[in-house]
Amino acid sequence: MPETDEPPLPDIPTPELEGWETDSTADTEVSAWSRQDELSKARHENTMMIHKTVKWIIPTMLILGALMFLAMSGVYVAQILLPERCRWLSPEEIQQLHSILFSSFVGGAIALAGKTYLDTPSGKSN
Repeated sequence: MPETDEPPLPDIPTPELEGWETDSTADTEVSAWSRQDELSKARHENTMMIHKTVKWIIPTMLILGALMFLAMSGVYVAQILLPERCRWLSPEEIQQLHSILFSSFVGGAIALAGKTYLDTPSGKSN
């Protein structure tokens, strides 16, 4: 055997084998197979709960967004129609509000057009 400059390997301790029969991961896994239907049902119920939650969160957010858009539009129109002495926003703030409203409107129009033209009709698949 050729000699090397590496130090000798340390002695590897003998593993402790006491109690391995009662703490087997494989036994735990095998016992879980009998609960497969129960686990599958729980997973299905969790998935349905997520779907139900998302089902009311998305419309709520859409309604809140629409209300905010209407409120901002009302403020913008009021700032334009009211006499100078009754306005509470500076011209820079009005311009900022205008850019927010315009970008929201254009973004909504693009999303609606995309949904209309890119969405597959119900009942038909590619």
